[in-house]
Amino acid sequence: MSPVTIGASELSKQNPWPGLRAFGENDVEFFFGREREAAELFSLVQRSPVVVLYGQSGLGKTSLLQAGLFPRLKAVDFFPVRVRFDHGDDAPPLAQQITGAVGEELNRLQIKGPRPKSNDTLWEYFHRRDVDFWGPRNRLLTPVVVLDQFEEIFTLGHRSEKSNARVAEFQKELESQLEHRPPDSVRERFEANPDEALQYDLKRQGVKFVITLREDFLADLDPWRERMPSLLPNRFRLERMTGQQALEVVQRAGSDIVDPSVARDIVDFVSTSRLKRSSSALEQRDVDPALLSVVCDGLNYSRISRGKPRITADLLTAEREEIMKDFYERTFEGVDPRVRDWVEDRLLTSSGYRDRAALDDAKKLGLPESDFDVLVNRRLLHREERAGVIWLELTHDSLTDPASRSRAVREQRIQAEAAKEREKAAAEREAQVRSKLRRTQAMAGVCAVLLVVAALGLYLANKARKETLEANATALKANNEKLAANQKAIQAADESLRSLQMASKMTESMGLNIGDAGIPTATALKNIQEMEKAYSDLSHQATMSELQHVEFLTNAADAYYRVGFMNEGLDEAQQALDLLAKIIAKDASADELQLARAGALYSHGDGLRAIGRLTAARRDYEDAIKFAAAVQSVDSKQKSIRVSVLARIGLGRADDEGWAYDSAHRHLLRFIAGDDKSGDHHSVASFNLEPG
Repeated sequence: MSPVTIGASELSKQNPWPGLRAFGENDVEFFFGREREAAELFSLVQRSPVVVLYGQSGLGKTSLLQAGLFPRLKAVDFFPVRVRFDHGDDAPPLAQQITGAVGEELNRLQIKGPRPKSNDTLWEYFHRRDVDFWGPRNRLLTPVVVLDQFEEIFTLGHRSEKSNARVAEFQKELESQLEHRPPDSVRERFEANPDEALQYDLKRQGVKFVITLREDFLADLDPWRERMPSLLPNRFRLERMTGQQALEVVQRAGSDIVDPSVARDIVDFVSTSRLKRSSSALEQRDVDPALLSVVCDGLNYSRISRGKPRITADLLTAEREEIMKDFYERTFEGVDPRVRDWVEDRLLTSSGYRDRAALDDAKKLGLPESDFDVLVNRRLLHREERAGVIWLELTHDSLTDPASRSRAVREQRIQAEAAKEREKAAAEREAQVRSKLRRTQAMAGVCAVLLVVAALGLYLANKARKETLEANATALKANNEKLAANQKAIQAADESLRSLQMASKMTESMGLNIGDAGIPTATALKNIQEMEKAYSDLSHQATMSELQHVEFLTNAADAYYRVGFMNEGLDEAQQALDLLAKIIAKDASADELQLARAGALYSHGDGLRAIGRLTAARRDYEDAIKFAAAVQSVDSKQKSIRVSVLARIGLGRADDEGWAYDSAHRHLLRFIAGDDKSGDHHSVASFNLEPG
């Protein structure tokens, strides 16, 4: 559906509602629902020199004046002059704008009478004895100056020093006119030339004034009463329409195009809140006239575009939500997008009901107050002042649905953008992982050489095992020799592993790679598997301690990592942890068990970090630190500190890879400073970080 029109320039029986445009004098035959207010205001203007008309924004004050009051005034020898002040820096004085508007209206209506002079004050012009106005029917007329939207005096009129001075001067001129006190400059002339005073009637009431302003600015007008008590007694408050008045607007204005039964449905749709709609009779509800006109105008637009003769119930059902959506979208044209976000986030509850918020809260966020004024003038927001605080809310419950949908679309867009950012970050992390894998593969040659050394150690261990079995077969006396042989095999294996680690360090510093080593990765993997089988056989035959088997599994995991086989390395580390669980069940207090457990957890964490499972890796590193800290033995303390430091470094790397740079930096600084939660104080240089 196309955006709802504001209203055609001329109303007709086929187009009887102006939308957000105010009713004009020519629209009087379509202006319904305000007959009582128009009559009361007319009576008050007739008997009072000045009337203050006030009410909330959007209740139709201008329409009441132009289509309700002005025709009545003209019928009984008044002629209204509507003035809306220009507050631009180059605009003429405000009093001069009034006399200028009166002169233009005299010319337009061909009314006989003296025109104002350029230097006339308000008091001088309207208190001259010869200022009589005769209409075309030779009847004496009285001007009624209507100062519409007077609240702009207190907003636009105070934007600069120049505008402040112009308002202060106008305040003095209005006081002189309403209270029949000549301005000081005029009084001085009269004292110097008393004959000139005879040209003026000091008590003449040849003009009436009507001042209209929004209700929330009434307090700004009150200080003027001290000098102008005439502003106090004659005030008229315009309130919302009742449901009965709204029915008249729909039924009488749309008599040719609205089904009678549909009129009540339209009023029900736009009346007050959800709660009041369910608890009060239709005729007793409150209705916002502007909202009613928008909905009626939108329905009529749909009727015309579809070629239907009347607005029917099915048309209301199909179009009413779309009308409010179009109205909602149109009100934000030219408004800061941040203001729209604030309206949807602060003036709606999470479940989609109306809420209210203080204007000061929005201003503290740097949102322009002028944009909120625009939304108030466009009837989207209602503004109310209580105890010095200005509160904002949506004008009607029917606006909550388009606002909720708009908020949901915005949130979905934000989530989609966040998902794209996460995908981008994941791609960058994947690229980093691939880069690290390439660096790891560059070390594969070194690992292959070290694995050959380890294989040699396993060969020696197997040979020692065979010799021990032969010795056992010949005699039990050879038990000591068997133990010595086992110890020799274990020492040989340990020596081969230490050789592997030292060779790794030396080869890495020399920049060697696979090609330099000349050992295929497949061969290296085979050697690891053969070493694992040999250690497993020794362990099962009770010729090797289970802790030594755990240490081998931990080192085998590290070897797999170096070749780039992360999952296989993780399996080795997990076997080490599973074997430890059985050992610890027998004796959970031994320091060597805690140390072995810490080492296995650190190795397992390294594998998890390498495949990107950072959260699980952090848990393993933290557990490794905890068990290393539990080691009390002096002989094992240096190894426990080494595991603790490596685990801390692992935590830092995990945080770095998880984009938690501040946390990673703290882990590094903690060990540079020599501080560890284990309670030991040391520096990075105080111990050897190499394996063993």
